[in-house]
Amino acid sequence: MALFPETRWQVLADATLDGDTAGRGALASLCEQYRAPILAYVLSRGYSPAEAEDIVQDFFLEMVSGRVWRRADKDRGRFRHFLLGCLNRMLQSRARELARLKRGAGQITSLEVVPEGEQLAEEGADRASAEEFDRQWARFVVQQSIAIVEKRFAASGHARLFAVLRRFLPGASGEYTVNQGAKELGLTVGTMETYLHRLRGEFRAALRGRIAPTVSAPHEVEEEVRYLSKLLSSAVLQKIK
Repeated sequence: MALFPETRWQVLADATLDGDTAGRGALASLCEQYRAPILAYVLSRGYSPAEAEDIVQDFFLEMVSGRVWRRADKDRGRFRHFLLGCLNRMLQSRARELARLKRGAGQITSLEVVPEGEQLAEEGADRASAEEFDRQWARFVVQQSIAIVEKRFAASGHARLFAVLRRFLPGASGEYTVNQGAKELGLTVGTMETYLHRLRGEFRAALRGRIAPTVSAPHEVEEEVRYLSKLLSSAVLQKIK
C-alpha cells in the first residue's frame, strides 16, 4: 500500500529543517502548483493581465526569498489560506504605498514587515475573499484532475473516446446524453455506460490524488472533496460523486 502523499505542511517542515537552500527550492516547487489560482484571484481583484503577472511574480519571489513561510501554522487553517493571507497583505501594502508614492513619499512594503509571531493564515483573508480563492482553487484542481485522466486515455490509445466522455465531466457545456455518446462512438448504450463508469472512477481517483497532498491526514480528503464540491455548481457536484 502506498504511503499517504507528502503534504504541503510536511514539505515546509522538512524544508525548514534542511536549511534555507533546500527550503527555498521546496517552496519554489510548491508555490508553482498554486500559481494559476493565485493569478486568477489577483485578476479577479481588478488588475490588468500585465499587472497581475507582475504582482504574482513579485509575490512568489518574496515568498521564496523571504522567511515569512516559516511562520505558517497548519493548526490555523489550510495552506492555501496562509498563501492568501500573505497575498492580501502584499496587495494591501502595495495599494497603500502606491498612494504614498503618488504623494511623493514611501516605498513598497515587503512581506517581511510582519510582527514576529503574528499568524498570517487568516489575516487579510476575509471570508468572502477566502471563499472566492477556494472556488478558484476548486476549478484548478478539477482541471488538473481532468488533464491527468486525459493523458491516461491518450496513452492507451483512447483519445477519441475521451473526447466524447469528457462531456460528462465537470466544465462541459450543454446537455449530452449517454445515448448521444453511444451513437457518436458507434457503441451500444451498455458499453457506453461501462466506459462512463470507468471514466468517473478514474476522475475520482485523480481528484483525490490531487487533493491528498493539500490536507494533513487521509481522513481529511473526503471532507475536502465535499467542501470544494460545495463551492462549485450542483451539476459539478453530481459529476464527481
